[in-house]
Amino acid sequence: MTDNNSSGMTCPPQSDSQNLPVGWRFHPSDEELVDYYLKRKRLGHPIYGLDISEVQVCDYDPRDLPGLSMNNSRDKVWYFFCLRLYHNNRGQAKRKAKDGYWKGTGDLRSVTPEDSDEEIGTKRTLVFHNPKATQWVIHEYEYTAALNLPTKVIAYALFYEFAL
Repeated sequence: MTDNNSSGMTCPPQSDSQNLPVGWRFHPSDEELVDYYLKRKRLGHPIYGLDISEVQVCDYDPRDLPGLSMNNSRDKVWYFFCLRLYHNNRGQAKRKAKDGYWKGTGDLRSVTPEDSDEEIGTKRTLVFHNPKATQWVIHEYEYTAALNLPTKVIAYALFYEFAL
């Protein structure tokens, strides 16, 4: 069964579980994640129709995080909001988990709108070590454009990368 909208176009059938079109998946671009979701979260605006869990990501081992996500993913990608916590007096982000730690790899990358060169955020890649590097990877996103707000909310996209 399909529904017709006001434009006369046919809408795809809806899945019963979440009232979303069949085949729909949550997979925002870096720009969308930073400029829409993180910006709205930092401003205290609601984000309708999507549940991104608020979890202190570094308090958990990565194998425990998928169970804390409100967004079940067949793609092995889960999204979280998190406040960035720092070590006292050192200014370093806390990234120690229960049985290991998240270690940054590579360079910090800028997130820019498609139609501009102005930086709106950053993306950092972190790999979980226990004690050696594992296949768990997190992309840490931060909204860096001026909002004049003291709270640093960051978003995490957690991936499990399968070896080929």
